[in-house]
Amino acid sequence: PLTGAAKTIGAAECELDECTADCATCAKGACEAEGQICEDPDKAEAMTSTWQCKCKPPSVNVATARPAPHCHHNECEDESGACEGAVPPQVCVDPHPDTTGDWECHCAPPAAGVQKQGAADGCGSWNECVAECSHCANSGAGSVCAMAGQTCTDPDPAVHNNWVCECAAP
Repeated sequence: PLTGAAKTIGAAECELDECTADCATCAKGACEAEGQICEDPDKAEAMTSTWQCKCKPPSVNVATARPAPHCHHNECEDESGACEGAVPPQVCVDPHPDTTGDWECHCAPPAAGVQKQGAADGCGSWNECVAECSHCANSGAGSVCAMAGQTCTDPDPAVHNNWVCECAAP
């Protein structure tokens, strides 16, 4: 476990890398088991329990003589372009920051749709008679058509501002 060059007429300068050695104070794979990087900043033989676990980038947490806490990060910081660059723009959601590969693109309201690791389909179309939005039949105060005793029809959910109120039979 100790390394160092032999020295003539004097004590050798020995080093102990607690990340790779097998000793009572050594890491013994603790960092790697957590998906982290082990570093021993002070390999002097007398300096024990100086090994550190460091989170892999982009996380930056470090802990001495134990695995680092909170090595997760919001994947949307890296992947949001896939959602924001979609047409129409979508919202990136990372439902479990400590799990990698589970980020999602969500359609912006009033559309509904979700896609794991990519732009969601159908975000540009929704039934304007059912949805609540500024240009829908229901802009938040109730359906214009229903309040007039009429029925609402949206002939093409992919086209906006085309909903129609129609007279309803009594």
